[in-house]
Amino acid sequence: MYIGKRGLWIQLCSLVISLFLISPLAFAGEADIKLPDLTQTSFMGGSLGGLTILNIGLVICAIGMIFGWRQYVQTKDLPAHQAMLDVSNTIWETSSMA
Repeated sequence: MYIGKRGLWIQLCSLVISLFLISPLAFAGEADIKLPDLTQTSFMGGSLGGLTILNIGLVICAIGMIFGWRQYVQTKDLPAHQAMLDVSNTIWETSSMA
């Protein structure tokens, strides 16, 4: 595929623009993130505080973790055919060697 001199010039200009003008904007670190003060933030007309929403979210995450662990234990305790156990063991042995 032949680009030509003008096409090459356009690609070179777009490369320079992206390297020197756009790329520095992408190098922000975690220290540059502006977080709001949750003690001063309220929702739903002031009836729900920011820390309350945060704590409700943490409780929901804990409930999800407990549910996931319970499902894992129940699945692990299910009976399996010996051939399937052999296949699973083979997969485990070959993948854990890396």
